[in-house]
Amino acid sequence: MKKTSFLLLAMIATSIISCSSGLSGVYKPSKNSGLGEVIDRIEFVSSSKAKITSMGMSTEVSYELKGKELKFITEKGNQILTIDSNGCIDGGKVIGKFCK
Repeated sequence: MKKTSFLLLAMIATSIISCSSGLSGVYKPSKNSGLGEVIDRIEFVSSSKAKITSMGMSTEVSYELKGKELKFITEKGNQILTIDSNGCIDGGKVIGKFCK
């Protein structure tokens, strides 16, 4: 069981930092997280699409992952964030941090 859990954890970590596999799952704001008080969640629905939910309304955006750089691509412009060493999405002081 421990071996299976370790393998699963390794696969998840690899998918977070790998360029080709994209991100997956739901990320929620950490405490005192800038716009994290407005953005309820970020859900990665495919290897190139994410759903951002804010105040009960969802918007689908495209994204690209290159190393630890995450770029959200929207009609209003692009937003570049980083993936930190814990696998959280870090948008700095204004946007905040989002973790699984």
